[in-house]
Amino acid sequence: MKKLVYCSTCGKENNFGYIDGSNRYHCKSGDSIHYQNPKPTATLILPKDDTILFVRRAYEPEKGSWSLPGGFLELGETLEQGAKRELKEETGLTPIRMFIADHVSTFYEENGDLINLVPVFGIETETKRITLSSEHSEYKWMDFEDAERTLAWNGQKKGIRTVYEMLISNDDRMKWSEIKLK
Repeated sequence: MKKLVYCSTCGKENNFGYIDGSNRYHCKSGDSIHYQNPKPTATLILPKDDTILFVRRAYEPEKGSWSLPGGFLELGETLEQGAKRELKEETGLTPIRMFIADHVSTFYEENGDLINLVPVFGIETETKRITLSSEHSEYKWMDFEDAERTLAWNGQKKGIRTVYEMLISNDDRMKWSEIKLK
């Protein structure tokens, strides 16, 4: 990324230094971090005992809302690497099984005039014990019906339905989409 002398949000001069886990350009006022990534994100759906993990956002945007874990990729990361990193950062969990869902969520972001494509990963873990990052204030495991009612976006609802369907079906999608964990 080119040198970002000024903040694209407020127009004030930027700093370059360690913030949010890496060296990045960020506003001196502390209101904006300018991530050096190509904008791809990954959504993580963690089914466990007929429930799905939700986290409550601790910061804007959407502070206080319940969401699925996930986030932006770092520069040079693959989707798989980013999904594993986000899982560890946001929950402290390690996957024991991971697959790419037969669904990509999409949405338009007016700020930056961006169309986002968000691959969905199904991830199984050994435990429900979570270690939350500072990005989230709490977590809870919701049953399928509550999960669908909680999510605002149809793309996320479809992602949950797709992961659930893939887990209970006996078709070849799981064989083709399973990620070999190292």
